[in-house]
Amino acid sequence: MTYMYHIFFISITWYLMLVFHCGRPDGAFSSSQGPALHLFHVPESSLTPAAADRDRDETRPSSPSPAPAPVPLQPYFSIDLSEHIDAILHVKFLTRPPGRPSELWAVCTGGFATTVPGAVVLVNLTAVATPALARQTTAAASASALEVSVLSTPVAQPEGVMVAPTDSSIVYIGGISSHDLGVVDISVFSAPVLVETRRGVGMQLVGATRKDQPVWPRDSATAASADDAADADLVYMAGWGARGSLVVLNSSSASRPALQCRTPPSQDLQLAMANRVKLH
Repeated sequence: MTYMYHIFFISITWYLMLVFHCGRPDGAFSSSQGPALHLFHVPESSLTPAAADRDRDETRPSSPSPAPAPVPLQPYFSIDLSEHIDAILHVKFLTRPPGRPSELWAVCTGGFATTVPGAVVLVNLTAVATPALARQTTAAASASALEVSVLSTPVAQPEGVMVAPTDSSIVYIGGISSHDLGVVDISVFSAPVLVETRRGVGMQLVGATRKDQPVWPRDSATAASADDAADADLVYMAGWGARGSLVVLNSSSASRPALQCRTPPSQDLQLAMANRVKLH
């Protein structure tokens, strides 16, 4: 089985963690279990130092507070996507409208799926992403209980997915077996549209933006600094392959991203198998 996870800031007191089962139908990670999303409630106290250590007087010697007991995690809701697609690979959370999570979506790439080539999968989690549901007992549901939209694209085996930092209705995808960048308009949940396929950008294209990188503790000052950063419009993407790269897109015009820069070809061997970008 292959599991991956993503953590999303919901409020000042709790986080939503999404663990997704890829459901890859072939190869080393094959499994009879189909793709699924599992939602967990993660209290902020389990991610930050104990309050006693944060608040104690550093000028007075004292023993550190004992480590908090591990917080048992159980999914409070699970969504089976098997009736829509046989695999997913990467997932991003998305709030609509931005900054006011009146709607919460999961945006997934299809990865090694065989039933829908080059897929982008949208799952509306709004009805199940509330603190009230997090306090309930574990539940399981078929995707038929939630809104799901699936779009096929020419990007072969899509892996990386990035929400444009300048327009949350635009997402960028890159493929495991493709050098293309897919630009997808998801402004209408029930009818996502492929806007453009940009050739020769790079493989996989797992990326990062100033808004996308998780920071704890996350507060209003942290969020504001991401919006005001000099590179707030830029998307940094890792190009996979025996000859790797770092690709930087300018999303000022989100549906028509411009190639801002790329590492020189002379460094491609040094960047072989580049797979992630972390911003500091």
